[in-house]
Amino acid sequence: ALADTDAEKSATEMRALQEKWKSVAAAPRSQAETLWTRFKTAQDQVYDKCKDFFAQQAAERQENLNKKEALIARAEALTDSTDWVRTADAIKELQAEWKTIGPVTRGHEKSVWERFRAACDRFFTRRQEDLKERKHEWSDNLTKKEALIAEAEQLAQSTEWDKSAARIKQLQVEWKKIGPVRRNKSEVIWQRFRTACDTFFERFKTRDQVAVQGKIADRETAVAELESLIPAADATDAPMPDDLYARVQAARARYLQGPELPRHTLAPLADRLNTAMLGLVARWPDAFRNSDVDPETTRRKMEKLVAKIEVLLPPDSKEPAANLSPAEMLARQWREALAANTMGAAAARQAEEARHRATEQEVRSAQSAWQRLGPLDPEVRKPLQDRFDRACRRFFEQKRRHMARA
Repeated sequence: ALADTDAEKSATEMRALQEKWKSVAAAPRSQAETLWTRFKTAQDQVYDKCKDFFAQQAAERQENLNKKEALIARAEALTDSTDWVRTADAIKELQAEWKTIGPVTRGHEKSVWERFRAACDRFFTRRQEDLKERKHEWSDNLTKKEALIAEAEQLAQSTEWDKSAARIKQLQVEWKKIGPVRRNKSEVIWQRFRTACDTFFERFKTRDQVAVQGKIADRETAVAELESLIPAADATDAPMPDDLYARVQAARARYLQGPELPRHTLAPLADRLNTAMLGLVARWPDAFRNSDVDPETTRRKMEKLVAKIEVLLPPDSKEPAANLSPAEMLARQWREALAANTMGAAAARQAEEARHRATEQEVRSAQSAWQRLGPLDPEVRKPLQDRFDRACRRFFEQKRRHMARA
């Protein structure tokens, strides 16, 4: 019956029958030979049918053995690789392929599997050890880079332009020397560092404007304080603030002590200052009467400064003026002496240079004093301002012509 069934199943059952044959009691001598002959004949028929099957199975298992040994060789070739990511992927592909290969020749199952597993384990053990070491290195690198970030962020708003620019460039060099950090941290810290550096260098490109803005802030605060002292238009019964004059003078002093600004930048602030002080004077005139914040005092001082500059102009462009200063008297005397040709050429040149230096100092002193003057109604201020500016401009034009002739 077994000769007509599946070959592999028949062979298995035949081996089981052989074991049973050995275990049963011996048959009577008269029947033993006959029974064995029948059993042997049936056994041979089964094995004849299974012979081709087992030959094919042996060939397949040998082929499987060859395939697995090839995978082992490929895995063993990768065990010492340090290309961790690509090699890990390659070994995982080998492991997946291993599972698709059938059984190998009997007696080799354990040895080939242990070789393959050992090769895979060696690589992944090395990879794990390297990862542990790299995690420590990444942590150290992260600490170093975070220190650079902290310094760069501190310098981002610096106004020590050249010093800070040099230091940030050095930080960028140091950054490149530091090794990698964990991948999930790398982009975050790089963006922080780059943002800090970019912020500084964007400000560096516009450093002149940044400097002006910083200087404006000092004067802006003083003007805003004066404006805050003016009550609302409908607050007709608002009491005068305590120590008004002292507070106005303190704010005005801070404004005047502010850093120098370009004229076109300073003009709007100066107008606001003038308007604020005029508003305070109009509201509480007695608090400022005859002080340097009194508009009438300002007008008299302006007229005096205008006359002072105009007297220093060439004779054909100045108006008569009285109460000359010592420098002005000296200038007039030297001009008269030169006109009369009473001095030698060398002495005349020296005298001319001395006159120019003295008069230039007078003009610059007048310009400085003009900037510190108190408030005045714009309609009164403008003609005086125009005369003063025109006189100063003509003086310096005269100076340039003199230097060109020298």
